[in-house]
Amino acid sequence: MLIPEGPRRRIARQCFGALSAVGLLISLWAQMVSLAGFDPRAFFPKIWIVEPALTLVLLPLILAVFRNGIKTDPLALPHRARVIVYCLLGYYAFQFYLFLYRASQDLRTSQAWQMFSAGWILVFALAYLYYTKPRLRRRS
Repeated sequence: MLIPEGPRRRIARQCFGALSAVGLLISLWAQMVSLAGFDPRAFFPKIWIVEPALTLVLLPLILAVFRNGIKTDPLALPHRARVIVYCLLGYYAFQFYLFLYRASQDLRTSQAWQMFSAGWILVFALAYLYYTKPRLRRRS
């Protein structure tokens, strides 16, 4: 993050972590509603708000990757968190290819929301795991 070390940085991480958690919960809800065959907009018309929130939590992650350099694990996530991200990446890939298959036949709105919400789950979970990971204090 661009905020210097200290209490302000900790508060910023907590705020981004909370926003990521809320986005993750909304994404999981949208996934369940769309899997049930309903359009999430019928229950929550302002679901578009997830997209700006996604951008807001994703930008500091991208900056952290470029700041740390492209390496094996630029976000320095713990092993368990990486396993979760890999599983969610596989789930998103499955939803994406299922979406492509369905789009060639008869596509319903709920099926499109399944693919979008699976992507939201992946990104919000990655952001949540990054912002809430334990930090090691640097010795001066």
